[in-house]
Amino acid sequence: MRASPAVRTWTPGHGGAQEGSCAATRSPGALLVRHHPTTKAITKEGSRYASCVAILDRFRRAGGARARPGLPVRGGAQPLPLRSPARSRRRHEGYPGMLLLVCVLLLSMSLADAQPAPSQAQAYMRVIQDNGVWWFQDGTGRTFFSLGVNCVGGCYGHAEATPMLPARRQWIVALLHDWGFNTAGCWSSPSVWPDFAVAEQLYVDVRPQAQDVFDAAFWQGPFADHLREEVKPLRGQPNVLGYFLDNEPAWNAPHMFAFYLGLGQHTPGSRALLAYLHTYYRGRISLLNHAWGTAYRSFTQIPGTRPSPRSWRRMPRGMVQAWRTKVVATYYQRYAAMVRALDPEHLILGIRYKGVPALALFTALSPSFDVNSINDYTRSGHFKPVYATFYKATGKPLMITEFAFSGFPSRGQASALRIAVGSQAKRGLGYHTYVRQAARAPFMVGMHWFMWSDYAQAAPTGGYPHPPDVNVGLVTADEAAVYEELGHWITRTNAEVEAIHRGSRAASPSEPGP
Repeated sequence: MRASPAVRTWTPGHGGAQEGSCAATRSPGALLVRHHPTTKAITKEGSRYASCVAILDRFRRAGGARARPGLPVRGGAQPLPLRSPARSRRRHEGYPGMLLLVCVLLLSMSLADAQPAPSQAQAYMRVIQDNGVWWFQDGTGRTFFSLGVNCVGGCYGHAEATPMLPARRQWIVALLHDWGFNTAGCWSSPSVWPDFAVAEQLYVDVRPQAQDVFDAAFWQGPFADHLREEVKPLRGQPNVLGYFLDNEPAWNAPHMFAFYLGLGQHTPGSRALLAYLHTYYRGRISLLNHAWGTAYRSFTQIPGTRPSPRSWRRMPRGMVQAWRTKVVATYYQRYAAMVRALDPEHLILGIRYKGVPALALFTALSPSFDVNSINDYTRSGHFKPVYATFYKATGKPLMITEFAFSGFPSRGQASALRIAVGSQAKRGLGYHTYVRQAARAPFMVGMHWFMWSDYAQAAPTGGYPHPPDVNVGLVTADEAAVYEELGHWITRTNAEVEAIHRGSRAASPSEPGP
């Protein structure tokens, strides 16, 4: 016997990890120690059962079931002296019903107390830190590094009009399992959910330049009703890792500042902005006027105004960015709290930042999440050192929720994500390099490839300046061909990840690129 190292667990909605050490055997692995919920109830049951037996025995010996004269009573007790039959009958004729009622009540109470309390962590995913290394952990106690693919079987929401044909579903699931994937990433077909851990996005209609997140009315009515419906398909599913609250949100800082500046003086958002400006400029309107090139007589004159283009150019960028951070932090704090109220069992997996966010924004939002998530495409397969900085600032584990390498762009088309590497072998080498580097970082808990199949040639451009990279899939757009050379590299890499990650506490994530 020896004392185990401190083991940290992270449960949904908790503001921090819980640490402790306890006696353990020499077998490795994280320890989750819980008191048995029924110990006290079982003790009570035994006591009440014994009391009931004693009462019945006393009743039997007192005349309810008298021993025959001259015969020993069970247990060695001597028979009681006989009284007159009439007197004894009068004395005990009410006993059977009364004592039976007492015993039934006692046993009912003991059975009610002995019912096991619902397990607080039963069957649901958590993130834990074991020997300095972060992992997902399922309801059986198995730890794993999430290796996922987005849009498995196609890109969906939480439902599909027609489930996959069984033969197609079995083929997709078998291929991904053979290659070592364990997670159906964002937007995957619900048909494959039962076969993987699942990470899914919630969808809410929010316009950050046109809605006041400080107004309580914003969070009521349609928003709350819609969010309840979004969570419903995923509640109670033990293989769900958790929820992404967003995907690559823009949160344009100047537009947001202009929106709140234009609100009426008595609106909640305007009051919040005035309080912010009052603090930023230390209560001195002269400092604000000097910085903006304006002539306000007091802070109360600011609401509802539209500064000139010259004033906009003079406004400190840091002030505008900091206000954006305050608004966004308020929004996600409330949003996450509502999700946890609807479903306290599942993790909040962040917002899938588009690339590396500003440190101030990242640290301000992190308290609302259990895991931070970033979409980060890199042609070199280089794992950025800034992620270690993010972890040190927040203490929260991290996952990269989109990455890929493109084998070929269309003729004359540039790589939208700058990830074209020219061949399937180099795509595989990119996967090998990037995922192994991530596995060497003890704060990482997952890497999700984008995506299952190639884009169709006629794919819409979306927000990109030119069509997206066509060859980002594991299979062709029509699923007629599998990129086996890429699959060879993926299979090899995924088989190595657990051992690499387990030894990552003292390892460096750096590794040569493809």
